[in-house]
Amino acid sequence: DGTAMPVKEAPAVFPQGDRIIFCSSWDLWQSDYIAATGRWGQPQRLGATVNTLANEWHPFVTYDGQKLYFTRSDLKMGNFGSPDIYSCVWDAAAGRWGPARHVTAPLSFHQTCSVSLPLDESRIYFGGYKEGGYGALDEWSAPRVTGAAAADPARGEDGGVDRPASLTGTTPHA
Repeated sequence: DGTAMPVKEAPAVFPQGDRIIFCSSWDLWQSDYIAATGRWGQPQRLGATVNTLANEWHPFVTYDGQKLYFTRSDLKMGNFGSPDIYSCVWDAAAGRWGPARHVTAPLSFHQTCSVSLPLDESRIYFGGYKEGGYGALDEWSAPRVTGAAAADPARGEDGGVDRPASLTGTTPHA
């Protein structure tokens, strides 16, 4: 309807160009393009499966539009402390995003953000602070694993997680 919202960063654009997800007021929102009017629809705050008491930002949508990656800072929730990457899968039956899962748990970075994946989703690329990098915020990549291979029973996770394979496969990029 043309209502302006303060946007914190560039939106994640769906492959068909008909939906965007963006950060405003430290929550993630989505808006659908309405072809009949040639305008973007009223933004809708993503539900509680994505937005929490913490801050959510840096959205990225995979090329099939079925997975959402984003950064969450759990400082207010007392969980991991610094910003980390989370992902969730679109639940078509429910018409919403499924529960968010912590993606970067095994990497032990001081701070991670701005995730992206290539078309084949074989690696995960992200910004982060860690010893062994080039200094300050570096871009890193790691092989991506899913299913039971990525599960961490100590964290109560089943095979539904999606994360970088391990710290040993993590590479800083100049």
